Amino acid sequence: MRRNRRNCVASGHRTHASHDPVQQGVSHERERLSNRADPVSFLQRSALVFPDKTAVVHGDRQYTYREFVERVNRLASGLRASGLEKHDRVAFLCPKTPALLEAHFAVPAASGVLLREREWKGREKRIN
Repeated sequence: MRRNRRNCVASGHRTHASHDPVQQGVSHERERLSNRADPVSFLQRSALVFPDKTAVVHGDRQYTYREFVERVNRLASGLRASGLEKHDRVAFLCPKTPALLEAHFAVPAASGVLLREREWKGREKRIN
């Protein structure tokens, strides 16, 4: 008995996994994202696999993976629209809230570099 990703082969009979183009697209996207090891791809894959599972809990607030990815994508889009270019450095000054967590994914998604506190502390004048 031999199995592969596209179909199952058992006793010489071939059964296709799915004829639904939407499902095939989701499977292809899942496979593409599972081959990457960066945090942004990990989050996108989690949203595909577990869209309705809780991703973030902060006090009374809860976000599913789907909601969290939407928020991250909106922030990344806003950063690019405001002029962020590839490898630009971004310092996020806020308490440890969902906004900071969103920044940890949105800045790299927008091709920027998120600075850690020790990288910018005391050098505020150098950051635009």
